[in-house]
Amino acid sequence: MKKLKTVIADDHAMFGMGMAEIIGQVIPVEVVAIVDNGKKAIEQTLSHKAELVIMDIDMPVVSGIYACNEIKRVSPETLVFFVTMITQIETVLSALKAGADAYVLKGNSLEDLAEAFSYSAKKKHPFVSQQLRHLVNIGKERSQDNLITDREKNILKMICEGMTNDEIANVINISVRTVDTHRQNMLNKLKLPNTAALVRFAIENKLI
Repeated sequence: MKKLKTVIADDHAMFGMGMAEIIGQVIPVEVVAIVDNGKKAIEQTLSHKAELVIMDIDMPVVSGIYACNEIKRVSPETLVFFVTMITQIETVLSALKAGADAYVLKGNSLEDLAEAFSYSAKKKHPFVSQQLRHLVNIGKERSQDNLITDREKNILKMICEGMTNDEIANVINISVRTVDTHRQNMLNKLKLPNTAALVRFAIENKLI
């Protein structure tokens, strides 16, 4: 069976190295890079034209979700498998919205990764660890715009139009500090690194 060029991204070096050593037991891989942050995950995936990325979500520089968005935007055929401890429904839904092919919990990752690979080979829907499936079912009608309030949507629209915090504050009669708080809240909810990424994400996901 053809081996998939694979990038492993996890800010815990021992986990990344351990995964590189054992992943071949369940998936035919050729590990081409092991990195410790989301930015490097993007760079190495695109540089090596990797066919599979196995990464955590909570990583330095940019999050795994942001990295997944960027990887899928440039190389939609690349498989992205998240292996993480995070079980919050908002994060799971964000990962799936970003294009993740699998969302696997650490601890039972090998058996889940084997099943996730089987799913992806058959072009089925994204694989989610069994412990989280009920959460996905509960939240399946939710989307990213449900995470943002009407006030935040209004501010986001003005941000995308290029307005400054001062201009936005004057238009909707709130303080500049409050505008900045709303902006930061949106970045936190969507797990994005900066305003430029927020604008691009809003446009690509039709949040405005």
